Amino acid sequence: MRFHLQVEDYELWGIITDDPLSTLIKNAQGEDVPKTRVDCNVDDLNKWEKNAKAKKWLICGLGPDEYYRIQDCSTAKQIWDTVQVAHEGTSQVKRSRETLLFSQYENFSMKDGETIQEIYTRFTTLTNELRSLGRILTEEERVEKILTRILPVTWESKIIAIQESNNIATLSLDELIGNLETYELRRQIMKMDVPKKEMSLALRITEGSNLEDDEIKIITKDFKNSTNEGSDDDDDEQALMAIGESEEEPDEEPKVKFLELKDKIKFLSKERLSEVLLALIEESEDVSSEKEQLSKECVILKVECKNLEIKACETEKENTVLKNQVLALDATVFELRSEHLKLKKEQDDEDIGLKRNSKGKTAVQPEAVSQEGICDEPGPSTQGNLTRGTD
Repeated sequence: MRFHLQVEDYELWGIITDDPLSTLIKNAQGEDVPKTRVDCNVDDLNKWEKNAKAKKWLICGLGPDEYYRIQDCSTAKQIWDTVQVAHEGTSQVKRSRETLLFSQYENFSMKDGETIQEIYTRFTTLTNELRSLGRILTEEERVEKILTRILPVTWESKIIAIQESNNIATLSLDELIGNLETYELRRQIMKMDVPKKEMSLALRITEGSNLEDDEIKIITKDFKNSTNEGSDDDDDEQALMAIGESEEEPDEEPKVKFLELKDKIKFLSKERLSEVLLALIEESEDVSSEKEQLSKECVILKVECKNLEIKACETEKENTVLKNQVLALDATVFELRSEHLKLKKEQDDEDIGLKRNSKGKTAVQPEAVSQEGICDEPGPSTQGNLTRGTD
């Protein structure tokens, strides 16, 4: 609002914030009384004119509900103060809110799985709210806050590199965020390029990963269809069926202990264990491949999301510009309507004056004609004289 008013008239914002209008004057008894139009000089009239313009711009930007709050306000400053208190609260509310926000600023930290862009968005929103309440943080303070208090320990090497290669006092916040985002993308790419490691059965068990029911059924079926017979095969089938039954039953604990599973598979022969292990390794490779593909797609989606956020910001800026243009057009329409009504009133007054003049002339003309007729028409004596002269 401030910039919009200053573009229209630079003095309007001073009228709103400072209220330089002097409405009182001392009378002969030394009492303060309101100024009349006669008491106002040219400077006073100019200030009142600018006050009217400022009021017009403020009122045009208010909705119906907010308009009822400022109906009794006579100056632009009164309107601005009323709206400011309605939206921001009293000074006591501002102080309490500032204390709360600054406490959030002091305890600000990076969340698990949060990206640099998400951190920057939350951080900027918080600092902007503090700025609106009068707590202004310098760019150096914000840069130092991000480097020393927000980033986790895993970023320690990058933090040291930035501190050694840059002067923190002159490093801008945009440069810092760009540097951190580049490092973040590089870390994601490096994770995708790490060679795949085969996971053994023991590792899968210690991590608490349970064998899928379908896998157990397939392996069990494979062993049942085996043509080999003997005590070892019977023991293998019984052990595999025991594993399958244990997987189907709900376990109270989320993780399967290694020793418990070891007791169930101790009757399996080495050949059967090798077959199970190979099947699990193959499945693990498929899962790793899918995970790698999903990670790449996730990075691509994050880049697209960032581009969409940039476009959204640009669209929001364009929308703000268009709104300001609409407000300016509304004000122009308001002025044109006022000028139109003024001209129409003047035209109506002129038409009324012309009608009155025409009616007056119409009433006077018959009398003049009748008098002229009386003077010009020869009377009896005149006719007699004319007759005698002829004789």
